[in-house]
Amino acid sequence: MSIFRRKAPDNVKFYFGSSWICLSGEAECWMESYLKSHHEYIRFYRNVNCPDESFFQTLVMNSPYKDNREDYLHYVDWSEGGNSPKTLTIDDYEKISGSDKLMARKFDLNANKKIIERLKRNND
Repeated sequence: MSIFRRKAPDNVKFYFGSSWICLSGEAECWMESYLKSHHEYIRFYRNVNCPDESFFQTLVMNSPYKDNREDYLHYVDWSEGGNSPKTLTIDDYEKISGSDKLMARKFDLNANKKIIERLKRNND
């Protein structure tokens, strides 16, 4: 049972992703206008875990700008379907190095140091 009982805003489909995003001026103005007239959206997010990985992503994907997105230069693997990205390991090396991304997320130095060492070695 959840401690917080809250009703999701009507007609909002939720999306998750990286908090590292860039917005056009038009999209930002649309979001500001939407939030001013939809106080329930902000109320819903008051007690959410990791709102930075859903708040703006949900707004964009429910906006007129949802088809004007461009990929960014971070390699992030959301394939596990959880609320956070997969922790990358040495098994992910080929996918990371074969991508056109400049940065990657998420690593755990304590759990799998090999991937970091290999990426560093191949970028020297």
